[in-house]
Amino acid sequence: MSSEPFDLDAIFRPQSIAVVGATRNPNKWGFQLLNSILAGGYQGAAYPVHPHEETLSGLKVYPSLSAIGHRVDLVVVAVPAGMVPDVVAEAGRCGASAVLIITSGFEEAGDRALSKRTLAIAQESGIRIVGPNGMGVFCLASRLCAMMVPVPMRSGDIAFISQSGGYGVQLFLRAQRLGLGVHSYVSSGNEMDLSCTDYLAYFGADPDIRAVIMYIEGLHPNEGSRFIETAREVVRCKPVIAVKVGVTAEGARAASSHTGAMVGNDSVYETALRQAGVLRAEDAHRLFDWAKALTRLPLPRDNRMGILTRSGGAAVAAADRCGLQGLEVPPLSPPARKRIEAYIPPYATAQNPVDVTGDIAMESYNKSLPIMLEEEHLSGLIAVAVSNLAIPGLEEVFPHFHSTIHQGMSKTCDLLVDLLKRHGKPIVVESVTEYQPLLQDLDARGVPVYPTPERTVDAMAALLQYKHYRDRVEKRSQSVECPVILGHARVRDVIEQHERAGYSGLTQAEAQEILEAYEIPMPTAGISHTPAEAVALAGELGYPVALKVVARSIMHKTDVGGVALNLRDPRAIREAFAQIDKSVRARESRVDIEGMLVQAMVAPGTEVIVGMKRDVQFGPVLMIGLGGIFTEVLKDVALRVAPVNCEDALEMMQELQAYPLLAGARGGAPADLEALALIVERVSWLALDCPQILELDLNPVIVHRVGQGAVAVDALLVLNQPRFEDAGTTW
Repeated sequence: MSSEPFDLDAIFRPQSIAVVGATRNPNKWGFQLLNSILAGGYQGAAYPVHPHEETLSGLKVYPSLSAIGHRVDLVVVAVPAGMVPDVVAEAGRCGASAVLIITSGFEEAGDRALSKRTLAIAQESGIRIVGPNGMGVFCLASRLCAMMVPVPMRSGDIAFISQSGGYGVQLFLRAQRLGLGVHSYVSSGNEMDLSCTDYLAYFGADPDIRAVIMYIEGLHPNEGSRFIETAREVVRCKPVIAVKVGVTAEGARAASSHTGAMVGNDSVYETALRQAGVLRAEDAHRLFDWAKALTRLPLPRDNRMGILTRSGGAAVAAADRCGLQGLEVPPLSPPARKRIEAYIPPYATAQNPVDVTGDIAMESYNKSLPIMLEEEHLSGLIAVAVSNLAIPGLEEVFPHFHSTIHQGMSKTCDLLVDLLKRHGKPIVVESVTEYQPLLQDLDARGVPVYPTPERTVDAMAALLQYKHYRDRVEKRSQSVECPVILGHARVRDVIEQHERAGYSGLTQAEAQEILEAYEIPMPTAGISHTPAEAVALAGELGYPVALKVVARSIMHKTDVGGVALNLRDPRAIREAFAQIDKSVRARESRVDIEGMLVQAMVAPGTEVIVGMKRDVQFGPVLMIGLGGIFTEVLKDVALRVAPVNCEDALEMMQELQAYPLLAGARGGAPADLEALALIVERVSWLALDCPQILELDLNPVIVHRVGQGAVAVDALLVLNQPRFEDAGTTW
């Protein structure tokens, strides 16, 4: 995979195409590809290539790429895998810009050597690769359908990136059936070279594309940061919506730290997508639901919504979902209630939700619609139970009933379209009869229709979420200043010494030396080798002190009885020294105890954990949560991909369920969150500066009252050694 910028016009808007492997055999993909290109109405030059054919589909066939006599922009490759490197090499000699490799049998089939050889040939000649093992590309602007199945050319403004082949094409066709026009599509396959990040950047810059939807299975190693930055730029001007599958995949590496145990592959993707401003849809239904809303509707001003219904049950379902999605349903103003009450029966309600009850003719429903949209404090309308009950056969049995329903519904649909244009507020509609012509027409006219109250509310929530994401991206600080690292050379020396020795874990004393170089506050401490030395150190530090075993093989000292706290005199130190030695050796018979760390005790405060885990795709991932013994019990944590600044860290704290404890719940003193945020920021810089650090725990960090600071009293630092296997997506 390459991160070099490349103009993908040669792929999506080529002036000329060669299809290597074109054939007259209708069971071969070379036949399908050539004829899909021609059926789509491609206006550029198309050159079939086959050594034993003369004409195909009315076109002259060339025995090789070289025989064409001039360069082509895009070479589509549909030959057996073993022949692909030679085709790519010839394409390079002929000056082609890109190759689209449909063929499978590369790394996904275990042939890594073939993949490396093909990529090396392409890179040597400057050719870019789409695929291999994909279904092709599509672009409305160039009427290009270089796909294994012919896809109709219909107007559209959505770009679709799919890492799935066959299922991606099914979703493409599904989108078209739902009235979502696809402007551009790529089945990215194995992403040997060009990745979904490259396609996202290209589609993001296309003014004819209003939204980008993605079906993601995973990113390349180390691609995550570039993906986040690319998505942020795109989100400034258009929404990005993704389905990320593989949510239950677990990393192959055993985690040594609390952070590593709690930060799984999907939790990292979840936070990374959120940081990037990408809306994560849980399934294909919501992928298309949200795309429909985001390409047709204005964004709401805030989260206050009106709900109008003819069915109490549908209104309750919608109101419940609003609560879950963070949307408020405030009461209407007294004047608005009074106006609506004039049109509805006494057993109906003009509160919010407004329930006009069983209004067959839709008169009270239609009169209430403009009143609700005129409410200044409401930013959008959720219209539920807009169901056309004029079911087949009703006209013959109850002609008047059928006619009344149909006429009323027709007026409602016209009114909804008019009100959307007039007020500029988003309107979403729920109808269990969304398949009927009137509702399909309403949807096509720009007012999206959904089959359940929950999906309707979710679409409105997606509009608001995108607004928040876009606003946050605009406000985000462009740079984060790194503190001056006075001991950076010493940090590098400590880590390199451990790498040469083959150690994965640092002792707390060694970890403390690194942390203090990054101005992360820790209590003063020293190492003792005898009880007498421990007593002497305690006298220098001042009582009370803590005593902690120093042994490279012990990651979690408390698990083996390796910690004693609040030691207040020499006798307590001697007794603790002997007890720790005995307890540790009883649990770890072959342990090599290097000494005992004597550490000044810290005044009580709120215990927090600050951690870091290095993710294969995204790099350093920062974690913050409630610390001490609650870390793995409650698992109340917030995550961010580095770099993380103080502003990001404060946002992380606000995501915790335990945030009220930090903020000073029920009259308690608020903690020094600014000091805690500074520690998180500096851990972020340490992780970015030292890629050898695999995992880091500061647990607990004692956070004192506002203005009194925060101190990390224990540290676990694990280096990345060859015995640790990469976790995450396998490529």
